[in-house]
Amino acid sequence: MKAIWDCFHPHDSSSIAWHSLSGFRADFTEVLELPKSTLTRLQRCAEVEMYLQTLLAIFKYKMRQSPDFESLIRRIGEANNHYLDGLQAVCFYFYAREKERSSQQDSIRLELLSQYSRACVRKDETGQAVLLTVLLRHCLLAKDYQAAFHLIDKS
Repeated sequence: MKAIWDCFHPHDSSSIAWHSLSGFRADFTEVLELPKSTLTRLQRCAEVEMYLQTLLAIFKYKMRQSPDFESLIRRIGEANNHYLDGLQAVCFYFYAREKERSSQQDSIRLELLSQYSRACVRKDETGQAVLLTVLLRHCLLAKDYQAAFHLIDKS
């Protein structure tokens, strides 16, 4: 992953402390044999960039570091491309789990509800499913069964 990151950010490799990530082996080497024209096209592709940042954020989440899913969700939303909806849904899931892990799940309920409404308007079925599941999980963890029933009834 470091080699791929370095291809996209040749001057920004120091912003990530790769050695501090648990599971990262500094002695691992990989050779990317991509033609320069392909690499140039990929560097201009925002979707590849967002995918790599999502992978890095998930890796940080798994290593119990603090990933920045909020800015990633915002950037994917600003791109306004329907083929990124699945990636945004994955980010919402991990964002909600990160807030749950830090006992801040109540602080994002309104944001998740507004994003669920947005997903319904955009006809983003993946986003709707993930956000509904996350919202129900939050209601059940808070033992707010009435809100969970109301959410299911309205969806």
